[in-house]
Amino acid sequence: MVTDNIKGEIMNIQAGILADLPSYGLYATFDIKAGQLEQAKRILSQLSLASFDVVVGLGAMLCEQNLSFDGMDGKVGVASTPSDVWFWFRGDDPSKLHLDSQRLFSKLADNFENLTITHAFKHQEGRDLSGYEDGTENPHGANAQKAVSNTHKGGGSFVAVQKWQHDLAFFKRQSQVQQDHTIGRRLSDNEELESAPSSAHVKRTAQESYDPEGFMVRRSMPYQEGASVGLMFVAFMHNPTVFKVMMQRMTGAEDGIVDGLFSFSRPLTGAFYWCPPIESGLLRLEGK
Repeated sequence: MVTDNIKGEIMNIQAGILADLPSYGLYATFDIKAGQLEQAKRILSQLSLASFDVVVGLGAMLCEQNLSFDGMDGKVGVASTPSDVWFWFRGDDPSKLHLDSQRLFSKLADNFENLTITHAFKHQEGRDLSGYEDGTENPHGANAQKAVSNTHKGGGSFVAVQKWQHDLAFFKRQSQVQQDHTIGRRLSDNEELESAPSSAHVKRTAQESYDPEGFMVRRSMPYQEGASVGLMFVAFMHNPTVFKVMMQRMTGAEDGIVDGLFSFSRPLTGAFYWCPPIESGLLRLEGK
């Protein structure tokens, strides 16, 4: 558990949120079966998570948080696919990840329906499959903790989750200069390009350019499913509004300029979750 004194209050966040990116990840979403809400809450509150390296997020059905994923569309659409529970299993051994997830999922079987499972992996030192580094501008230390700590009712943190599907064949057909201008950084040294167009991804998402500044901690990982490849975008924050403002700019809702990322990638899913504190290995569904 990570704690910090913010605005005079102790904020608790799940340890995996600020831990280093693992070698492998397993993401899963579940919905509560009809008529099982109270039983589902009871099961979640009794889950012993101390032996798992996992981050857990709850949907609107299970918490008193504003988790609407709507209102971000501009010239391109943003998928909204909410669910009741989200899990991110983390580790360096894919076999253990599989066994741990199945052990936990078996406890949910009577009250929850499994919707999705996605396996992901760390690419090189933490790059997207496009080759570019991901999360370059992540805050660190106390700044990172402040960025992800909800200072209002419930404590914990919030997370935005999107599954982006890449058309890498299209992207790789472009010249290196075109690719760099799409992202806004040079692939060779990761340096930001002042000469990149205003549609460059880095310029669209510069966190310090928002008022107030919109810092998040990105913990994204690439995936491959058959011929489909992309990025499981995962970003933790103190308030979902931070992400909404960023997506409105990316989709052109703010000024009509669409982020270059959309030229070769699109989000297939999208949802917010509240990641409640964990105390003694148990989820505190009521927060602090």
